[in-house]
Amino acid sequence: MNNSILIQDKQDDPQTVKLSITENREWKGNNSIHFKTVISSIDNLPTLLKTTNFSLNHWQDKESRTGEEYSQYRKGDYWESASGIMIDYDGTLTIDEAKQRLKQSGLKYILVSSKSHSPELHKFHVLIFYDRIITDKSQHRKITQYYHNKYFSDSDPSVKDLARFFMGSRDDCVVEIDTQGQHIDTDGILSLIDFQLVSDLKIELASGKTVLLNEIKEKTPCKCPHPDHDDNNPSAFIDLHEDGNHYCHCSSCDWTWREQDDENYWYKKCKNFWSYGKDVYEFGIIGGDFFMEKITQKKFYILTDSNLDQDSKNRSLNHLVKNKHIPHLVRVDYTGDVDIEVPSYEVNKNKGVVQVRYDALPVKLKDSEFVASFIHDRFGQYAQFFKEWLALYVYTNYRKLPTIILAGPRGRGKSTIAEMAAEIYPSLSQEWHGHEQTHNYEVEKKFLYVEENEMSNSHQYKTLKKYSGQKYAMVNKKYKVPYKVRNNTSIMMLTNDKVPIYVKRDELPTDSKNNQFFVYELPPIKTGINTDIQSALVNRLGHYIRTELKQVYEGLNMDGYRYSIDVPITPEEKLLFQCSTTDLEADADKYIEKLILSKNDAYRPFFIKGYVPVQFFKDFDISANHYNRVIKNLVKRGQLMGNYERIMVKNERHYCYKMTDKLRDEIDKAIFKQL
Repeated sequence: MNNSILIQDKQDDPQTVKLSITENREWKGNNSIHFKTVISSIDNLPTLLKTTNFSLNHWQDKESRTGEEYSQYRKGDYWESASGIMIDYDGTLTIDEAKQRLKQSGLKYILVSSKSHSPELHKFHVLIFYDRIITDKSQHRKITQYYHNKYFSDSDPSVKDLARFFMGSRDDCVVEIDTQGQHIDTDGILSLIDFQLVSDLKIELASGKTVLLNEIKEKTPCKCPHPDHDDNNPSAFIDLHEDGNHYCHCSSCDWTWREQDDENYWYKKCKNFWSYGKDVYEFGIIGGDFFMEKITQKKFYILTDSNLDQDSKNRSLNHLVKNKHIPHLVRVDYTGDVDIEVPSYEVNKNKGVVQVRYDALPVKLKDSEFVASFIHDRFGQYAQFFKEWLALYVYTNYRKLPTIILAGPRGRGKSTIAEMAAEIYPSLSQEWHGHEQTHNYEVEKKFLYVEENEMSNSHQYKTLKKYSGQKYAMVNKKYKVPYKVRNNTSIMMLTNDKVPIYVKRDELPTDSKNNQFFVYELPPIKTGINTDIQSALVNRLGHYIRTELKQVYEGLNMDGYRYSIDVPITPEEKLLFQCSTTDLEADADKYIEKLILSKNDAYRPFFIKGYVPVQFFKDFDISANHYNRVIKNLVKRGQLMGNYERIMVKNERHYCYKMTDKLRDEIDKAIFKQL
């Protein structure tokens, strides 16, 4: 084919091809599941095509057959690459007619008759080879579609299936080989397909004058507009289609391009821009992080190349308001998806929801046993629980999962475990301080891990309960308008202490189906410290989560579990609830809460002055302890001064204890939070 855009054969060894084959020729298609790849000379192909089932598609290994010779799993989802395109005729064309078309294409090929071929009804396969191995599904499909449409539109369309293969031919089959042609110039074909006419494209006419595409109103000779075609002798023309859009045909390229309509043009230009309220927003993903940024109209015009004239400005803004206006932004949902290769986002403008999907870490090394062995070594009898927790974290979103608390001295792998989990969805993971603050970036994340935390803090306990139980959260970022997210957070806490957090003693779970915490002290490492363990795990984790962990997930039954799976009530958890707090401390907290909420006019003037009347403790009988013990506990905690005094406020005299600054600050913070 005389194509000015396509370039010469780039194959290092043009006489070889990568082929997937079965162990034997098998004429029962359902049995042809497992393949291996070989590099074969083109001269040797006829032998292979008569003794094996074969394909120019190549697939990933199936986990269960790792190490075996025929380990590739023939399935579209396992598609890995292709070395060419496959054409199949089942009686609609003769072999001689096919050879004429193939000669016209100028391509190197091998044609072999199929097992059901006869002189009366020609049935055959054709293999045409790429100049490089294609690993992108979209590119492979584009090129296959190009040749199917251009030369082989009457062939079987199912050859575009990524799991497609051909059964081996009979020993006496017809074989035709052309080694004089070229391999498919993949880059050239893709360039040809992807080039598009747009209204402001500059066109050099045969007369030498340069005009914009939208200025041409009738059939006009011109140079080919494709940037890779150095068209010294004008070989193209542009005309208007009956639908009003331009088209251009180049006789040298043997290709016709059609103009994008205006809406399609501005759709692409405005892809990452949205109208919201009275403003323009830019959405996107940079460095793995999704962003929403309000921009000026001037910046919008520059970024969409519509700043050259007023007409373009009007068109771009009209397109944005008509087609991409979000009446009300309800929330942003952040999710992990192990089945995608790159992060993406979708906007449902009618519901006002932005769905952001992040990809998981890729496969590097195929060694699931290494990760499984590490988990078993660190978790022992609870290894299955951790695998189930990890499987749900990887394969689900918005499910309630238990909070994991890993305890033990340094050097037992706590940080290694947390950082390993964080690497699964790195853009959705964050090390967290463990407390709710004004700017709460953490609520956007899927995984939070806390390294050491404050002891016996009831606010932290409430935060953990809130983060693990609430359905939605409000995101407050510095200098940004707050917005809502759907809660998708799982939490892991790491500590050297046996009693790392405050919990309510009376909430000790009695049923593993309703247990919010998994508390476990990691055992000592017996094999010595491996300084490379973190990178070794991460390199193998991508394969592990897609194989062994997927099997764990598919075998789960989540019915009847409040936190999705059975959560063992460990001895460490029982110790945590028993030692976390006493009844006396809990009673003291209740009095403080009552003090904050009290609207009693007799006592409030004293509270304002910084005093707590003794009678207040007597009146509110909420304690299992004598009120004197509660007062002593508050003194011990540094929230009341040690000696009482008689104070008169508004003609009322009471024996009172003076509040310390610590208690005043706690009250002020609580009142401010209520407001």
